[in-house]
Amino acid sequence: DQDAINVELFLRESMHKKFAVNTETTVKCPYIILPNLMSEFYSRLGHDPRYKIRRNKRNLTELFQYQVKHINNTRELSKAIELMFELNERRWKKRRGKGSFYNETIRNFNKEVSKKFLGKNWLIFDYLEIDNQMIAYCYNFVYKDKIYGYSTSHNINPKYIKYGPGIILQITCIENAINNRTKEYDMLRGEAPYKYTFTKNDRQLMNLIIVKTSLKNTLYTLSKDLYKLFVQISRKIVPQQIRDVVGDKLFRK
Repeated sequence: DQDAINVELFLRESMHKKFAVNTETTVKCPYIILPNLMSEFYSRLGHDPRYKIRRNKRNLTELFQYQVKHINNTRELSKAIELMFELNERRWKKRRGKGSFYNETIRNFNKEVSKKFLGKNWLIFDYLEIDNQMIAYCYNFVYKDKIYGYSTSHNINPKYIKYGPGIILQITCIENAINNRTKEYDMLRGEAPYKYTFTKNDRQLMNLIIVKTSLKNTLYTLSKDLYKLFVQISRKIVPQQIRDVVGDKLFRK
């Protein structure tokens, strides 16, 4: 976070020690300051988003009779986390990306962390189910009075997507957080449009690079800046259709 108190400290100390300092802004982190009542939250959304969410929720209920499941024991967690890996992978394969849990090391890490966090009441894992299928999930962590939205995804089947099951589940998670008197819902890094359905607030993240003053390090910093410029230009001039084919990895920000 560019407003974090340690940024100024690092900058001041680095300049004092005659280190070269380079800062670069990266992605933003949208976050929601939660009100005391769900009615207050809905009023913030505005008429059109509020109407669309309620309409989709009604249609999803009438057509599919969905239910939201909350994980509260390790047996359910073991099953749900495997379903989460599968759903996330399918969605990212369609976008030719790696997804959040793309190798065994990351998957095993999440299995272990989720079990430990569940035991400490730091895990909030909810998923929306239709016909015994996980259609959307919210894999979140909570500490004190703040929720950290680590990962969300949804089924890519068009018959579900048009009713916004991911948004409906997210609304349920927000409502639960409000009922539990949680103060903030941090949606973490990434500027996905769905996040701004719920909030206009975000935090700007930044990289702070501190190196010894030398020709080698100066050339390294310059090469990074040139590569970043190349990527930014490429994203603007390369058509989205081509990026969809080769994947956004080569054109990432």
